[in-house]
This record gives sequence, structure tokens and C-alpha cells, in this order.
Amino acid sequence: MKRLFKKVVCLVSVMTLCLSTIVFAAGESKSEKNYPKSIVVENIIENDDGSITVERRLLQFLGTGYINGNGVNLRSGPGTSYSSKGYLYYGDSVGVYNDTEVSGDWLFVYVNSGTLDGKDGYVYDTYITITSPARLSPAIE
Repeated sequence: MKRLFKKVVCLVSVMTLCLSTIVFAAGESKSEKNYPKSIVVENIIENDDGSITVERRLLQFLGTGYINGNGVNLRSGPGTSYSSKGYLYYGDSVGVYNDTEVSGDWLFVYVNSGTLDGKDGYVYDTYITITSPARLSPAIE
């Protein structure tokens, strides 16, 4: 199998997050933005026989935070075997999501500042400090 591309699709949101892009409300700064409560990551894969498989995973918003190390890899998947998309540095702001399909200690993030502003990927949880945990609302029945 060969990964063709990944896109992020909005599921539930105050703001809109689609194709890894966040659209801000008029007059809103990045530091004030709200993140979607959950998003869907869609992986489109070309199989060996040429057919296409689409995998979707639901990610839950954990809160906002910052990177607490320097030269931290932003990875294309949850593990060191995935390619690096670049480096994050101390203080870079991120929206943090828990990928329930991923075992281990990797979190999906949307980068909100620094040299990788606007990119998303996975970071090992040790390198993230969550400063504003998400408020969970009761399930609607």
C-alpha cells in the first residue's frame, strides 16, 4: 500500500477546519481562536492492485498548549518511523487532539505559531504542555 495524501475534514466546529486550514472569524486573532471539538482525519491510500482505500478516524479535542522542547519533530504519523514535516520549538502554540486509533503516546496537533504555523501532524506527548484543557459537555441524547 502507498499513502497518497491525507486531509483533515471538519466534523464539529465553532470555526471551520477543512483540508488542514483553519478559517478565522472576522477580527479574531490566532491566539483567541476556537478549535473544533472533534475532527476527522481522512487517509486516502492506493493499494497494490491500484484500488483506493479511504480510512477515517475521529480525533477529540484535548485543549490548547505549547511545545516544551526545541527541535521537536512534527511527524506525518504517530511514530518515529514516519517522516518529519519539520521542527517545532519551545513556545510554539498548538491545538491538541487525541487520536483514539493510535496506541502509544502520540498526539495530533494543529500548529498555531512559529515556523510551521498552519501545519498539522503528530508529536510525542512528552513535548506538549496543555495549558487550556477542553471543557467536555454532556452527551446530547
